[in-house]
Amino acid sequence: MAEDFNVTLNEAQYYTPDTECKKNSWLGDYEKRYQEFLADPDAYWEAIARELDWFSEWNQVKTWNSGCDITLQKYYIG
Repeated sequence: MAEDFNVTLNEAQYYTPDTECKKNSWLGDYEKRYQEFLADPDAYWEAIARELDWFSEWNQVKTWNSGCDITLQKYYIG
């Protein structure tokens, strides 16, 4: 038997990360990273992808076919 109920939180809850966590965060570099993305999106996403482990290297970051069919878009090809 399902019961309906509403829960409302009336107080704001905040999490303040510790100093070590802040040191490893990109939040302070947000504007810089955003400008890098705007200047060259492919280079930006390639740099992000290189932080991950891959089975094989790609030859091309993406192919972008014009139109509305998003199924034609491919990333990290090769």
